[in-house]
Amino acid sequence: MLQGCDHSPASLYLDYQKRLANVSNGTFTPPSALTPLPLATKSKPEPQVTIGLLELSAINHCPLSTLIAEHNSQLGKVAAPSELFKYQLRFILQAPNCIASLQGKQQPLADKLEQALEAKKQHLLDYFNYMLYQEVEFRALFSLANQGFSRELAGKEAAIEALAFFNRVKSKIIADSIDNDDVNELTSQLAKLHRNTYVKTLLTEAQRQREFNLVTTATLATLPIESRLCVKQRPSDTAQFMHNVFQKFYIGQLQPLQADISGELQALLPLLYELYVQDAALSNQLNVESKLSLLTQLKMSAKSHVEWWQSFYQRCAIKPY
Repeated sequence: MLQGCDHSPASLYLDYQKRLANVSNGTFTPPSALTPLPLATKSKPEPQVTIGLLELSAINHCPLSTLIAEHNSQLGKVAAPSELFKYQLRFILQAPNCIASLQGKQQPLADKLEQALEAKKQHLLDYFNYMLYQEVEFRALFSLANQGFSRELAGKEAAIEALAFFNRVKSKIIADSIDNDDVNELTSQLAKLHRNTYVKTLLTEAQRQREFNLVTTATLATLPIESRLCVKQRPSDTAQFMHNVFQKFYIGQLQPLQADISGELQALLPLLYELYVQDAALSNQLNVESKLSLLTQLKMSAKSHVEWWQSFYQRCAIKPY
């Protein structure tokens, strides 16, 4: 009884397959287990310049001193990737004033802080990427979802806002124009991704619908059309029943659903692509212009499925509408 109340996309497709199997005597099976999109792991970047305790005591007059001390504490050593990235940002923003206060008085220390500042600027994108690959909220984007996609799925606006923010931060890193607002907003934007299932649900459903299309079309291609279903282009009762199933379940329900998923992907994937463009294995599946993208593959699987039915109608001399 509970299964009968399930209106998830997977349940709809299984019903479509079941109806086709009942009328055609074909063996339609669901796709094999899905695999998440290939998000690699990153090692934590190593600091290029270290500030010793004596040097730290010499800059007690600078807010930078407190920042470095907190970072060197036990809590700092186990900080999350996003907190490590925020430390680099704060160091870059606070260091210039501290360096200026040391000029001509403690020049060696001023030079060392300048070295540290330049090193952090040079490797800031590495720390940003470390966050993208290792922060729990970002890794969760590419995990497989248990729930199915629906038009009322919550979390879309928050996820889009957060991803757009991190894209702006990345652009500012490249342009060397990071400011305090970016640091202050980072935690709240990351929180929008915490337990937000929108992205992973959409990506999972797109993969699932693509695989359903592929395996169903492959089974349809094995059916004996000319020898049994439509002898001499005369449709049998079975062929007419198949036509009814296709129109009611695929055209009436699944095709609009897959069109909605494609539309959502069209808006989401460019944001993910800009963040992960440096990762060839992943970015190909996120780039909407690529033949390997999840969006293109979903559309191609749907096109192939419809093309089989168009061929079926021609060979059986059935008018589809």
